[in-house]
Amino acid sequence: MRAAGIRAPLVVDAAGWGRNVEQLLAAAPRLVQQDPQTDVLFSWHAWDTEALELAAKGEIPLIIGEFSGTGGLQRGNPLPTLAG
Repeated sequence: MRAAGIRAPLVVDAAGWGRNVEQLLAAAPRLVQQDPQTDVLFSWHAWDTEALELAAKGEIPLIIGEFSGTGGLQRGNPLPTLAG
């Protein structure tokens, strides 16, 4: 895509309808290194919060591509704070 002149950020969605975050986080560092612009974001569909913590530890740019109406992110169960 970069060879074709695309300069926008690239977004890679997790496999398995956005839910296979383990595979996504494992592949992310290599994908970022392979991009000459290092401008890659990774998208995951929020079914739990552990992925956010793992991404923060690995310094992987992770966005939430979809929120679940059921599962870990319900009203009263907010996202964890990743700062600090």
